Amino acid sequence: MKQNRHHKIRLRFNTLLVFMLVGTFHICANAYSQTARVSLNVKNATIEEVFHELEKATNYIFLYKSEVVQGKKAINVDANNKPLTQVLNEVLTSAGLTYAIDDNVIVVSSSKSNSANPQQRPSTRVIKGKVFDESNYPLIGVTVKLKGNNKTATFSDTDGNYQISIPADATQTLVFSYVGMEQLEMTVGRGDILNAQMNISSIGLGDVVIEAGYGLAQKRSDMVGSAYQVAAKDIQNLPSARIDNLLEGLVPGLAIGYNSDSEGSVRPRLSTRIRGEGSLGASSEPIWIVDGTRIYSGERTNMAYGVNSTLSPLSYLDPNDIESFTVLKDPSTIALYGADGSNGVILITTKKGKVSNPQIRASVKYSLDKTNKSTRFKVLNAQEYMTLAKESYMNRYAATDPDMIFFPYQNVENNMYSNNDTNWYDKYLGTGNTAEVNVSYTGGSEKMQNYVSTSYYQKEYATKGNDQQRFSLRTNTDVEILKKLTFSVRSSFSYNVSNIFSPGTDYYAFLPIISPYNEDGTYRMYYSYIEKDAAGIPSEKSSKFFNSLAERDENDNKQRTFAGMANLSLSYDILEGLNLTGQFGVDYKSTQENTYGAMSNWSGRDSNANELGYATRSSSNTFLWNSVVRLNYNRTFGKHTVGALAGFEASSDERRYTQATGNTFANDHIKEITYAVSRVGSSGEVINHVLSYFGQASYSFDRRYYLTLNTRRDGNSDFGEDVQWAQFGSLGASWNIHNESFFNIDKINVLKLKASYGTSGNSRLGNMQAKGLYNYGNSYNGDPASVMSSIQNKKLSWETSYMTNIGLRVRFMDRWDMEVEVYNKKTKDMLSNHAISMTTGATAIDANVGSMQNRGVEITIESINLKAKNFDWTTTLNMSHTKNKILELEAPRLGSTNKVWEVGGDKNRWNLVRWAGVNPRNGEPLWYDDKGNITNVYSTSYAVPYKTSVPTWEGGISNEFRYKDFSLSVLMTYMIGGYGFSSFSSNNTTSDGYQIMSQNQSVNQLDRWQKPGDLAISPKPIWGISNGSSRASTRFLFNKTHLRLKNIALGYNIPKSYVRSIGITNASVLLALDNIAIWTPYDKSDRNSYRQSMSGYPMESSVTIGLNATF
Repeated sequence: MKQNRHHKIRLRFNTLLVFMLVGTFHICANAYSQTARVSLNVKNATIEEVFHELEKATNYIFLYKSEVVQGKKAINVDANNKPLTQVLNEVLTSAGLTYAIDDNVIVVSSSKSNSANPQQRPSTRVIKGKVFDESNYPLIGVTVKLKGNNKTATFSDTDGNYQISIPADATQTLVFSYVGMEQLEMTVGRGDILNAQMNISSIGLGDVVIEAGYGLAQKRSDMVGSAYQVAAKDIQNLPSARIDNLLEGLVPGLAIGYNSDSEGSVRPRLSTRIRGEGSLGASSEPIWIVDGTRIYSGERTNMAYGVNSTLSPLSYLDPNDIESFTVLKDPSTIALYGADGSNGVILITTKKGKVSNPQIRASVKYSLDKTNKSTRFKVLNAQEYMTLAKESYMNRYAATDPDMIFFPYQNVENNMYSNNDTNWYDKYLGTGNTAEVNVSYTGGSEKMQNYVSTSYYQKEYATKGNDQQRFSLRTNTDVEILKKLTFSVRSSFSYNVSNIFSPGTDYYAFLPIISPYNEDGTYRMYYSYIEKDAAGIPSEKSSKFFNSLAERDENDNKQRTFAGMANLSLSYDILEGLNLTGQFGVDYKSTQENTYGAMSNWSGRDSNANELGYATRSSSNTFLWNSVVRLNYNRTFGKHTVGALAGFEASSDERRYTQATGNTFANDHIKEITYAVSRVGSSGEVINHVLSYFGQASYSFDRRYYLTLNTRRDGNSDFGEDVQWAQFGSLGASWNIHNESFFNIDKINVLKLKASYGTSGNSRLGNMQAKGLYNYGNSYNGDPASVMSSIQNKKLSWETSYMTNIGLRVRFMDRWDMEVEVYNKKTKDMLSNHAISMTTGATAIDANVGSMQNRGVEITIESINLKAKNFDWTTTLNMSHTKNKILELEAPRLGSTNKVWEVGGDKNRWNLVRWAGVNPRNGEPLWYDDKGNITNVYSTSYAVPYKTSVPTWEGGISNEFRYKDFSLSVLMTYMIGGYGFSSFSSNNTTSDGYQIMSQNQSVNQLDRWQKPGDLAISPKPIWGISNGSSRASTRFLFNKTHLRLKNIALGYNIPKSYVRSIGITNASVLLALDNIAIWTPYDKSDRNSYRQSMSGYPMESSVTIGLNATF
């Protein structure tokens, strides 16, 4: 409990009587007491003289009874910048005294062992050790006390070390306490060394240690910048093959966008955005760093080099090995990453070995996966389709063919449409399953700690024809070679095998009246229809049917990838607080892709139906290395703490691909390019080098005022000769108001204000764009020739972002914690195409043109709703709002029809013709022209800026409940506002008649115009005629507001008494439901809402069971 500081200062020796009436000594874990250091040199001094000198050197006062120190012999003290707690332990233990610290008051009392008869005094022993958190970072200010004796207590210092004197006459237990950590009790054995590792409390609002890269780690309350950490326990119940999907809904300001594949897939990675879109022409993706090594994640779109079906590079990492994610967002944290930090940085820290006895942990998970039917885009069945088709036919040919003699899909003898009602969803989408086994080992001594993990992951996707297997191995080792020299190795290897199939739009667009099979069970290659012949008589015709089911089952599309990462570091403690570290890391990926189009379907035939067979063999290799040498300094002098960082970094990114294609094979069993009649090969190589220098200086006073200065200088081989170097930097400050002497609001535990400003860059436009590129794969008059593909620009350089960040954090009553951050980010010199005269031989050049602004606010609220003996309930809510504005372009207006960029507008704002509905008199489609007048003529010139795809608010809500050995977690994600363009509806499935002939239609066609006066949502369908209603307009915009129940996980810790007899230390079981439901605003006039119209495949739901055991 916080006391009034001025009142305490008046507590001197004459307040002894009042203090004794209190009857107890309250020990408060004030972290300053652990960082305070003193220098003192006295000889033959009394205890009271030593106390007086310590009061002058610190802001502490000593409180004690005069008889406690009387008669004590003179002592010598020789302390040079030692922690205060260490000096007190040395001085008081020898004098038979003990102490307790309450804010800035040190209460000294006599030990129980100091009795009148020295011969009866029990002997004492000194226990030493170190206190770590779950990530093996030392914890500062941990209260260490003897169980049952609050007077025997101490605290861990800045390095996590503690020392305590305890009675040696019986078995003793030490209790370790720390805010935000679970209380730990440990029995003292025969030895004098006792190390402790504390776990984060599931219900605490802890002051956790957050890693910021380059050897920098700070407590949350000491950080100047904006960094959000997600621990392993937050993701352990979230099934996913890819780690980027694990962060959805957990991090404020981080948005996950789904691409054209299912969200659980390992196909081209999800788009990840931190604080909005960062660029117009370059990548807006953050950079990912694993244990200090940046992993290759592509150029603009994070795609692999030289292969057709790209897998996410993040799918090669095993989520079981991850200790934490740290998302860096503000200038004070990202400026150290310079030229590539403007889109944010995501640090991944993997698990480390512990100083403990060998421990083996095994886990098994199995899940059933199925697409959620409520999210399927709804289309017509065969009967509904035939009714619509006939009606649209009659709307055109009622006068000339009233008996529908020439209607293509008549139910005549031998016609394939007689009895077919194919549900194409069921042909492409089914039930998948996932199996995962992980075994890990951890343990070690003070000299060496190891973590070894191996796992097998297998997934059959609900989208049939897709599967993945992953074998992975990780070894993390830390070795203390000498007392001041340590060596660390982080390595991981994985082998991935995937079969890939994408049905595109076939699973909803194929006509339900077509069967995929012939009568003999083979796959259909043609479909038949009725057509008027030259004599005017209806006759049966046939046309090619590109049956993708046949392609799925008869073709090959397989990828094999080996991924290896290694990071070696050597660290030497030169002096106290001064550390030199050298680090070298590599990221290597080798992908082999084999595809084959079989002769038995159209992918292996030419336009004349000749059976050829087409094969492709691709090989892609990526080798990225980086080397860092850094000098870290951190020391505390009384109330002052200073830190410094200086470093050098070099990196290289080399990518090479080779590809061979061939066609005309003997049969479908011989697929190697060597045996193809026609063969073509290609290859390519890209190399990029970056050289960087960076530094940081930090200062804090009395845990109240903090100041941080960062700088980085980058050189990049990809940019123009004149501007290959750029300078970035930041300045940040924070103020812990709650540590001020004037602040005496008991219920507010933390009140912190912070601000930062700085610059960072974005270089991910593409390789060698500044150099001028030529394509030499051409010929002229039979001789080799080249064609310029891009023109040189010697001044092409980085985008530069200028960001301001202001934050406020309040924690009150140790139950509620709220943090609000606002930011303003301006990006200048944006990388984009600049139009130039065609006399140069090109139409555009890559250049630094334009500027853009992102502004927003992020809110995080953590709450301990209920905390009882056997039950607790916590809630975390995060929400973010981002607003984008284009400030400058090379032209007033750029872009395509659907989205146009213009100064003053939002980059993500739609530019569409406004839909006015259906004319109730005649069923014609209506639009608004650019002046707002209703018209029945569609023109792209009528397009106007209309709404944005960016939501007003988005975030996540998580609740955790614990009752005895049971735990329940519920994670929901939400989006408020923002409009998405339905690629399903606009893909001619909400047609006015033209595409009805060849594609199935949305169920919205059931609400079509049929007679004058109908208030319909779909126009009058006219067979084979388009009146423009399926063209891009606001008709196909859907409100993206939704609430999704992403995950529910129920866990049970099996009582230890049940499993110890079979050698198991701990065991637990898990039942998890993933992607259970999604709620959207319901529009009764629209049968397909945004829920059914999201891009990509239907949402995949899963049920998972799991078992964990520790040996």
